[in-house]
Amino acid sequence: MAEVFKWFGGQTRFAIELKNDRNRYPGIEETVLDVIHQFRLINDVYVNSFNHSTIERMRELSSELELGFIKRRPTAALFKKMHQLRIASVAMNYRFFSKRLAVQCKQEGIQLIVYGMDKERQMNRVLAYPDVWCTVKELETFIRLYQKRKAP
Repeated sequence: MAEVFKWFGGQTRFAIELKNDRNRYPGIEETVLDVIHQFRLINDVYVNSFNHSTIERMRELSSELELGFIKRRPTAALFKKMHQLRIASVAMNYRFFSKRLAVQCKQEGIQLIVYGMDKERQMNRVLAYPDVWCTVKELETFIRLYQKRKAP
């Protein structure tokens, strides 16, 4: 992480996913936050994880860091917890994406991020919601579809 920050810090925004299932890496939260502070990138980073206790710990350590949960299928209870902890985003699996969820996230001020798309029809469906972010495996396909949608 430090090497990437060294080369690209100040030039881009970073998404850091903490893969800390079953709290396998004790102290990872402090280590990651220390490196973020070392490179003065607190405003250029957001951290997310499937391990919500790891994200809760990050919130305890920093009130200013942008944080996100990853959840295959977000629930009402998750949104309540997100507001309490000031969690800015939720990343979810495309299989559970819906118009209702896209609208709900927008209304609640939560950034929705969809992952797990590799087909054009999936990308087109998500592109219909400009407020939804996504991760894709086929970047060239996504760019072509995006540009086609933006063309007059």
